[in-house]
Amino acid sequence: MPELGIYAGSYLGSSPQPCGTRFRYITENQENQENQPKKRTAKQASAFYFTQIFKMQAIPKQLNHCISQKLAYGILVEQFHKGRDLMTTSISVADARRADAHTIQDVGIPSLVLMERAALGATNRLLTGDYDLTNVLIFAGTGNNGGDGIAIARLLHVRGVKVTVMLTGDRSKASTETTQQLKIIDYYKIPVIPADINLGDYTTIVDAIFGVGLDRPVEGKFATWINAINGSNAKVFSVDVPSGLNADTGEPQGATVKANATSSFAYSKKCFDTASGKQYTGTLFVEDIGVYLE
Repeated sequence: MPELGIYAGSYLGSSPQPCGTRFRYITENQENQENQPKKRTAKQASAFYFTQIFKMQAIPKQLNHCISQKLAYGILVEQFHKGRDLMTTSISVADARRADAHTIQDVGIPSLVLMERAALGATNRLLTGDYDLTNVLIFAGTGNNGGDGIAIARLLHVRGVKVTVMLTGDRSKASTETTQQLKIIDYYKIPVIPADINLGDYTTIVDAIFGVGLDRPVEGKFATWINAINGSNAKVFSVDVPSGLNADTGEPQGATVKANATSSFAYSKKCFDTASGKQYTGTLFVEDIGVYLE
């Protein structure tokens, strides 16, 4: 079965790598190791990387309308100009929202494309990290953080990983993007079940309940679910930020997931710089998904 998503094929290596893996660029002071020309303008380099790197594989038909050569070219131009280590910049929740809005509304990269690239980056961490992927659980909310997790479920599934999605709410109330991701995994017959506290059979749990926008204490059934995640024997991998953690202050907002690792998207968040935040984050990864403040 073909893999789904946008891939950056490695012209320096033997196999494609997910877009969460940072692109390697030729600049005027660099020469690649396969005798390519030393100097390229931004336009020339972007065109080169489109033909040599970008490979449009079996994109779900629901995403076809927002994937195009022009869009891929635009992403490459953006990354050519903006390429940098995003780990060195920590931003606030307000800045994260502004960056998303700028990228989607001004630059014109659809939200589903960004979600796909975020999922590819996080999936790569799971596939290459020290995780038992025998039986993976995606604990997903109905907002866009849950949509990221559901996309991760698909990307694991097409690689032969046994995966189940636990949904914390009514799918009819899910965000537009998460609703689309649910439709896609329905096609693949990936199990979607109501959230529960019986987690003993799962070997890895992906926490995709709440993202950076959480602005209320985690109580009631959500607290019960998070406490069950923390009490399980499985390793826990959080999407963007551990659920329950205030992404600005690094303080827990009631029950908070204690992750073994976290894949944050676009930029590091201010919570990861705090002593409190580090207790919940585990190993931090920042995936460059093509979202920028400017």
